[in-house]
Order: sequence, then C-alpha cells, then structure tokens
Amino acid sequence: MDWLAVIGDAVWILILSLIAGASRSAWGRIEPDASVPLPFTPWRTSKPVALLLTPVLAATVGLALGYAARTALQTGPAPLLIFGARIALSPPLVLLQLIYLHRAMTALADEGQLRP
Repeated sequence: MDWLAVIGDAVWILILSLIAGASRSAWGRIEPDASVPLPFTPWRTSKPVALLLTPVLAATVGLALGYAARTALQTGPAPLLIFGARIALSPPLVLLQLIYLHRAMTALADEGQLRP
C-alpha cells in the first residue's frame, strides 16, 4: 500500500468536509427561494446549484488526483509530485469556498434574503 496516497486521501477527506460543512451552514441561513450568486461570477442561480458547485468540483479534482496517485508509476518522483499537488491544492480550495460564501452571504444579507 502506498502511504502517500493514503495520507493524500485523508487530507482530501478533511478538505471536502470543511467545504461541505461551510456550504451546509450557508444552506440553512439562505431563504429557500433566494437567487444565490455563482462563485466568482456576476450570474445568479438557485440555492442548490450555487452551494453544491464548489463541493462537487473539489470532489472531482480529489478523485482525479486520487486516481492518478494509485495509477502512477510507483518509482521515481511521480508519487511524491502527485502527493505534493494534492497537498498544495487543498488549502486554496477551502479558502476560495470561504471567500465565496462570505461574499455571497454579504450580498444576500444586503438584499434581505437570509433567515434571521
């Protein structure tokens, strides 16, 4: 068993739980019929699409990197490079989600579309 792949999986599970938890927290505060801004765009969409977009994209990236970690050559620098990519990408994804949710919640609060 490749321990770098297992440690990378553990990091991605933690990252996905942080991203999904932030989305779940925002879900409970937003009115059901609110039009929520999409991440880092001027467009708006329904609450489920806007709040589930980032967790689904993060899970897709994590699955792709997990697949690459298990199918890459197990010799040379490939396992370490893939592990480094997994570790390097995880904190920015969480920060992007938190920044997006802060901006969206601020805009929705200004419009009165948040529950008290």
